[in-house]
Amino acid sequence: MLTTVQRNFILEQWLEYAIGQAVFVLRFYARWKTHGFEGYSWDDLFAGLSMIFYTFDPALLQVVITHGSSVGLDEKSAQMLAGNEATIATLAKGSKALFAAWFTYVTLIWTLKGQVLGYYNKLTAGTWQHKWVKVMSVLSFLSWLVLILLIFCRCTPIQRNWQIVPYAGDHCTRTSSTVVTLMVLNILNDIGLVLIPANVLWSAQIPLRRKLLIALLLSSSFFIIACALLRGILGLQSIDNIVISIQWGTRETFVTILVICVPPIKPLFSKRSKEGSSFGHSSHGTKPIQLRETDPERYVSSVKDIDDRSLGSSKDLIVDREGSKAYASAEYSRGISVTTEFAVSNADPLSAHRTNSQEGGWSRQNNVRVLGGKRPS
Repeated sequence: MLTTVQRNFILEQWLEYAIGQAVFVLRFYARWKTHGFEGYSWDDLFAGLSMIFYTFDPALLQVVITHGSSVGLDEKSAQMLAGNEATIATLAKGSKALFAAWFTYVTLIWTLKGQVLGYYNKLTAGTWQHKWVKVMSVLSFLSWLVLILLIFCRCTPIQRNWQIVPYAGDHCTRTSSTVVTLMVLNILNDIGLVLIPANVLWSAQIPLRRKLLIALLLSSSFFIIACALLRGILGLQSIDNIVISIQWGTRETFVTILVICVPPIKPLFSKRSKEGSSFGHSSHGTKPIQLRETDPERYVSSVKDIDDRSLGSSKDLIVDREGSKAYASAEYSRGISVTTEFAVSNADPLSAHRTNSQEGGWSRQNNVRVLGGKRPS
């Protein structure tokens, strides 16, 4: 018979699962809507893997809660079960589910980190931070590998993980070593991931208000770190009560999913992003638009408007690095007639500082050429 705490947790985890999967679906729809199928990349692949493991995780955990497991057993309690084949079979089934749940949970957490790294890989391309992304990718993979090896090698042979009678030993029924290793590696990886956008944000030449908004999003990463820390501490304090550890583990993954899916979803609800599509955005790249104007002052303000719109039209929250470029040609006769062709794509506000220095950035004066007459002052 399940306790009230167990029933409430099962309800909570499936509610979080439904919301999380809906967010994933919205994420993929937003990417397709704003960039087409060609816009999918490595972070979307990791998102698909996360959806799969996010389905396995709550299903396995429910089996653990409803059937029980070897966690909490000792030599004396295991001997008391001798001859009770039904109970032994039930606990063995729950222990098998628990062993599989460790694998799916760790892999789920690290596929979520893979989404972040895939996104940062695009964000930092061409900057020195890109090397740090590669380093973090290697470290994250090695961390995942260490945890998987620990899960499989902590208690050997593997079938001893679900052995009830005779007692398999404390090293098989108590998971303190796995909990500590997971907590340390998880937190260290999260801190490393937070430092990447924090450094880019600090040096970016974007409005302070926009910096504060992005910093607010980054601060949610510290809540994820706090959940990971709390999960580890409570798991160690209640090593014989696996429900407490599982509860905070599912909450951590739920919040992580919400946080990392915000950047791809944001353009779907961004008014500027929708307006930006009328300025030539295409899922296949950039789309040239020709504008004719007779007032040079209007030309300058028009470029500024495009620049401002492109900053709001983000491919993600901090957007991809396809820098916007403007090309202009003018023919000067009696008056000034400016023919402007814009190739508008998603601008990366955080890469503005490097675009200006490496590619010339926006040059509203030099982009206008006057043919057949003097250059207008």
